[in-house]
Amino acid sequence: MSNKNFKVNRQNKLLELATKCLARNPNASLLEIADFAGIGIATLHRYFPGRNDLLHAISSKALDLVEDSLEKVDFTQPDIRLFFTRIITELIPLGDRMYFLAADIFTIHDEELTKREMNIAQRFIEKIKESQVDKQLRNDMKAEWMYDMMFNTIFLIWKYVHDGKMAAKDAPELVVSTLLDGFRDD
Repeated sequence: MSNKNFKVNRQNKLLELATKCLARNPNASLLEIADFAGIGIATLHRYFPGRNDLLHAISSKALDLVEDSLEKVDFTQPDIRLFFTRIITELIPLGDRMYFLAADIFTIHDEELTKREMNIAQRFIEKIKESQVDKQLRNDMKAEWMYDMMFNTIFLIWKYVHDGKMAAKDAPELVVSTLLDGFRDD
């Protein structure tokens, strides 16, 4: 393995561990994060000079993973139940990363990250609007509201899985039935 690949792999592992640490303790200091990762603070600073650098890198990596997951989903799937089930199945394993993106305490004011988040949201909102036209979803609710509800419900279900209150395999059906029973156009 080349030195560059080693550094990238190590940085990705540090991001994963930092995300887990911050998901458990949002106010963790860089020293606590380094301890959690089993490294010295100097090593952490070599990769991420400051807390904002680390938070930016975590946000960017989380968005990378969400975007990669969404590439596995067929946004042309006509059946909204199958579409939501697939989305949720893909996103549940990204729990710590989803938590990080959703938590206000970690909000990074960065134009590029904001644009990426908005692009993800827009894809979902367009799919919801299509399903409203097809009368699979209610059209008396704003698509943006439904999108926010979906992601907040995914966040909640991830917390249940994380806390051991639910098996990950049961999460997609619970989220889909919760959302669609409330959103379906009778």
